Amino acid sequence: MCWAVPAKVVKIDGPIAQVDFGGGAYKTVVLAADGIQVGDIVLVHAGAVIGRIRREEFIESLNFYREMMIELATEGGAGREEVEKELEKQFSTWMKWLKDG
Repeated sequence: MCWAVPAKVVKIDGPIAQVDFGGGAYKTVVLAADGIQVGDIVLVHAGAVIGRIRREEFIESLNFYREMMIELATEGGAGREEVEKELEKQFSTWMKWLKDG
């Protein structure tokens, strides 16, 4: 199974881009997909941008992972309210990251 990580494109220089994985985690990657622009949310795999993802799709994915994390944490004995509060902080960070682009 492959794992692609979402990132925001902050700079493009020919076939090379600088992306932000959130929280200031920047990396230089190769553009292996066409039509990528600064500000796009992309999927990065093995040091290469392999595609673009719509912001709505990214938010849907975040909500899905949030619900999975809540279920796993509560099944493990954590309090639901505490888990939701902590995840809400992280979700707010992601939303700010999206908006700032």
